[in-house]
Amino acid sequence: MIRVFGISNCDKCREAKKWLAKKEIDFEFIDFRKQALTVEDIKRWIENVGEHKLINRRGTTWRALPDELKENFETSDLVRIILEKPTLMKRPIFETQERLIVGFSSGVINELTRFR
Repeated sequence: MIRVFGISNCDKCREAKKWLAKKEIDFEFIDFRKQALTVEDIKRWIENVGEHKLINRRGTTWRALPDELKENFETSDLVRIILEKPTLMKRPIFETQERLIVGFSSGVINELTRFR
């Protein structure tokens, strides 16, 4: 089963859930605004895909950060910042025991098709 992390009002998350249901791929959706992420989740994701792939630098949450924090982001306590502002992450995040996939694009769809 795939665990899908995101937020309910995210267009990409809704699109991904609809696609997974249509393809009859079992998944569990975790809205991280309603169910808090753990330090372990975030550390695992950073280790797995890296901070550059995980952080959405085009979103409103990133743009609202103070310039000083954005300029020194790589040397900041990333886990703490993400725990405080989980919408900094790209969405959705697909997690299985074998892999982690971030976002919902044609490349991601190709990877998810293998779960049938």
